[in-house]
Amino acid sequence: MIGHGSFFKLNLACIMLMTALIVLCACTKEKHSRPPQNVIVTQVIEKPIFPAKSFIGEAIARETVDLCARVTGFLVKKNFEDGSYVSKGDIIFVIEKDQYQADCNSAQGDLLQAEANYTDAKIEYERQEKLIKSNATSQQDMDRATQTKYSMEGALLKAKAELATANLNLSYTDVIAPCDGKLGASNYDVGNLVGSSSKPLGVLAMIDPIEIQFSISEDLLVSALQRDKKDPGEITNINKELKSQNVVPKLILSNGTEYPLEGRIYFVDNNISKTTGTINLRALFSNPNHLILPGAYVKVMLSQANPVNSLLVPQDAVQENQSGKFLYVVNKDKKVELRHIEVKDEFETYYIVTSGVQQGEQIIVEGIQKVKEGVTVNPIIDSDKNG
Repeated sequence: MIGHGSFFKLNLACIMLMTALIVLCACTKEKHSRPPQNVIVTQVIEKPIFPAKSFIGEAIARETVDLCARVTGFLVKKNFEDGSYVSKGDIIFVIEKDQYQADCNSAQGDLLQAEANYTDAKIEYERQEKLIKSNATSQQDMDRATQTKYSMEGALLKAKAELATANLNLSYTDVIAPCDGKLGASNYDVGNLVGSSSKPLGVLAMIDPIEIQFSISEDLLVSALQRDKKDPGEITNINKELKSQNVVPKLILSNGTEYPLEGRIYFVDNNISKTTGTINLRALFSNPNHLILPGAYVKVMLSQANPVNSLLVPQDAVQENQSGKFLYVVNKDKKVELRHIEVKDEFETYYIVTSGVQQGEQIIVEGIQKVKEGVTVNPIIDSDKNG
């Protein structure tokens, strides 16, 4: 049986042993503690940028004209190859002229005959007019001369109209380009019989300038129009307002290159689609090298002509959870802070931020998955993103 003294000594020994073990573990832990985690950081920057939004647009011809035959005849000539570029006034197709030239000659002869008949009738009328004053002729002869004069005058007007019609039909044998543009494929070869009831001989499309049609959301349009406007009632003309906001459209072509010429918005539709909530716009671009053809799809970039100072953070630094977008900030004590941010828009590889961070603060861009809020880290500046 163990006495009270021995029991006390045994307890004391156990306590001293446990204390020694705790101290030993603490020393071992301190000896093997890890250094702060290395993370790559960059600074929140503020600089003037040209905010832009992108939309998918379709190129359409400024004008598309069906080249139709207005008279009947055999097609005798095609002055341009399919796909050629032509100028306003160029003769594209020629329809046989023989019959229409003959009609002109006949109408010219009829006109000469009508002019002669009218001259005779006028002379007789004037003679009868003088005789009736001296009672040297009867009223019946005077009435007959008057009737003949007016009849011949009507025949003369009709002959002039028939000659004008004949000349007009003759002119229609030349199918002329009403505008500059590019020809499509012809529907008829030389030797085919064509007429006003035939399908078009071909189609001419004006592609310089070229139109780009695209759609933007209703809220984006309203935001653009209300920018710097205190009273929405001040907005009186959508087209003028967009111009006054210096909204400049640019294009990214299908191969990813930027089109070198800027355009201008010239048309905003008068209604918003009920199904998509968008409104159609059209921009006009010079297309001197015919690089953009109708039907092509391009990316339309709408940006302001005047720069706007903005806070920017790299997109790869931003995470998202149920509370929204957030990122990790390294404070002056090299501890990690979780910050929720408000994102206004995207710009290149950055987010435009309106709250949550300040210019110059360090944010983690690499090593995000290895840290959590409150830990101490070793921040390493990313020179590329800060450059």
